[in-house]
Order: sequence, then structure tokens, then C-alpha cells
Amino acid sequence: GLPRDPYRLARFGLLGLQPATWVSRRFEGEKARGLFAGLAAHAIAPTSGFATAAIVLVFALAAHENGWPVPRGGSQAISDALASYLREQGGTIRTGSEVKRLDELPPARAYIFDTSPSALARIAGLGSAYSHYR
Repeated sequence: GLPRDPYRLARFGLLGLQPATWVSRRFEGEKARGLFAGLAAHAIAPTSGFATAAIVLVFALAAHENGWPVPRGGSQAISDALASYLREQGGTIRTGSEVKRLDELPPARAYIFDTSPSALARIAGLGSAYSHYR
């Protein structure tokens, strides 16, 4: 769990403000650094960014306290279940085709894009309004 001593808790908090790449240097072993890097990848931000170590610390604490959640059948089972539910609701999934403009899509109540924000802005015709996102 978290340190009960306020001084240690403050040090722990300051550690989280650092980039994950800085904190990972504290570990000597390849396995420890690999685990740290894997947890840091969940930040969905550059691991050299401000406070990305906090993501690692939160995930590590959660795993330490409660165990690491692994879906039955592996992570693909989550995607399969979501796809199955979508189809049960009458939805369709179309992959393997490049979409350059929204008007290329068939009429639908909703669309799900697996793209960067800037790519979606381009497809939606929003110009460069979101070009600074990756």
C-alpha cells in the first residue's frame, strides 16, 4: 500500500511527477526495467512526458494489492466479446479499407475509428485544428 508516513508519501508523490524514463533508470535488472516499461506504455503518452511515472506506480500498486487482472482467453477475448455484442445489436464491423472522408462511409448512427485524433480530424474535414495531437 501507500506509505503512512507523510514524508515518505510526499517522496512517493514526487517520484510520480517524473517521466517514466527517468524513474526506470533506478532499476538495474533487465526484467524490472522491462516490467516498468510495459506498465509505462499504458500511459498513452510519451514515456518521457511529465508524470508518466505516476501511471506506472498506480498500476504496480494495484497489481501488488489485488493481483494482475487477466481476461479468460487472453486480451483478444475482450475484443471478441465487444465485437460479438456489437453484432448482436445489429452493428457491422468493416476493416481493411482506408477512409479518407466521412462521406465515403455508409449511413450509420455511429462510427468507431481506430486512428489518431489528427487522422480523424482530417477524415472529418476539420483541417489542421487537431494536428498537434498524435
